Amino acid sequence: DELDRVGRVISIELRDLPNAPVDVIKTLIWDKDLKVKLPLLEFSPLLSDTELLDIMSEAPISGVVEVIAKRKNISEKVSEAIINSNQ
Repeated sequence: DELDRVGRVISIELRDLPNAPVDVIKTLIWDKDLKVKLPLLEFSPLLSDTELLDIMSEAPISGVVEVIAKRKNISEKVSEAIINSNQ
């Protein structure tokens, strides 16, 4: 649908920006459409460990953990959660 398409475009455009609007990023990572959330989960420098851990635990959707594991820099805490995720 049109709203999902717009969400995907916004997500792709904001994924690498260190000065993107944090409230928009935080809303988009909880979107029901994987194509909206995945670019941000993989690339956004604005997501904290807490947010990454929350999204992994509260939305155990196939693909989420794998994309977070692809991030350039992940903490030991997030790495442990990825290992223990069973995904």
